[in-house]
Amino acid sequence: MLTDGYGGSARAPLHQIQRNRALWDLVYNGIAHSVHRGPATATGRALDLLKLR
Repeated sequence: MLTDGYGGSARAPLHQIQRNRALWDLVYNGIAHSVHRGPATATGRALDLLKLR
C-alpha cells in the first residue's frame, strides 16, 4: 500500500500495476526516487520486492 503525507492511500496487486508498462515505469521511478532522495520510507520486504537495495 502507498500512503501519502496527508493520509491518503492506494492499494493494488503489484502484478496488476506492472501489466501497464508505462504506468509501472512512473510508479517505480517515483518510489525509487522518494525512497533514495526524499522522505519516503519502505519496509525491507518492499525494498527486496522492488529491488531497491
